[in-house]
Amino acid sequence: KKAAGFLSHRTNEEFLYCNIGYILKNTLSDHGYVSRGELLVNDENMMTGAFERTQVKHSDQGTFYRDDNGEIIPIDENTVVSMNMWGFTPTIFNFLEEQFNDFIKENALNPKAEFVIPGVVNQLITDKKVQVKVISSEEQWFGMTYPEDRKLVKTRISQMVERGVYPESLWK
Repeated sequence: KKAAGFLSHRTNEEFLYCNIGYILKNTLSDHGYVSRGELLVNDENMMTGAFERTQVKHSDQGTFYRDDNGEIIPIDENTVVSMNMWGFTPTIFNFLEEQFNDFIKENALNPKAEFVIPGVVNQLITDKKVQVKVISSEEQWFGMTYPEDRKLVKTRISQMVERGVYPESLWK
């Protein structure tokens, strides 16, 4: 709803996108690692960088992620992260095509390489081709990352149906 509101109130700003930014601690699974896009945000809530973080987890020792070399890096649990709720205009498609073609050339022999949206957006911000407004959300994420998450997901969806956030049947 917030992303749709942002996009519908813009005027001729084809290169102004948005992202719904979540608080990292509200997006972690109790059952294992997750991947999140770490967002760097300035005082005007504009994104200044976006970096894919893999193997993010909270433990008794704190919250951390593993970098590309396998090193454990601490990360503040209040870091703003992307859950890939982006608001793009159609201008994103040319950028995606261009970067994807480069990605294929560079990674043709690497079956584990991933073309990730935060990487695309970070390059566009670095090149000053786009701006991204970060719209904050205090919502608590829940999802099916691990089989053990199923019980929590069922409970949360039932609660949302009871509160009228979701209809009882999505396919009526």
